[in-house]
Order: sequence, then C-alpha cells, then structure tokens
Amino acid sequence: MKLFGKQCFIDKLHLRQEARHYTGKNQRKKMNKRAKRLTYHHIKERQEGGKATVANGAILSEENHIWFNK
Repeated sequence: MKLFGKQCFIDKLHLRQEARHYTGKNQRKKMNKRAKRLTYHHIKERQEGGKATVANGAILSEENHIWFNK
C-alpha cells in the first residue's frame, strides 16, 4: 500500500462518471463495504503472463474492480 497509496486509482482520477444505482438498503451497505476494501488490479492479466509488480498494477476498490473488469 505504501507504493500505491491508500486510495482507489479510479476514484482518485475520477474515471468512473456513471451514477451508482442500488436496489435497496442491503445492497447499498454491501457495496459501501466493497468501496472501502482495496484490491490489486493486474494491468496485464495473470492469464496473459502479467506479474504482480509495481509496474503492472493499480490499487482499486473492490467495487470499482468489479465494475472495471465488466
């Protein structure tokens, strides 16, 4: 986390412009938890030989990671 910081790359650069829609309180609670958890995203995917390195990664919230991979 020291190298990447403690903020989601997508949120930091305001890359996600769409509104986030929730169908109920439970979904909002679940997604708020996901928005706080940070995950490592491979720029070049592991399946394609991408390594878990500083140069090949970005920190994303779990919610944005799911959105980005769609």
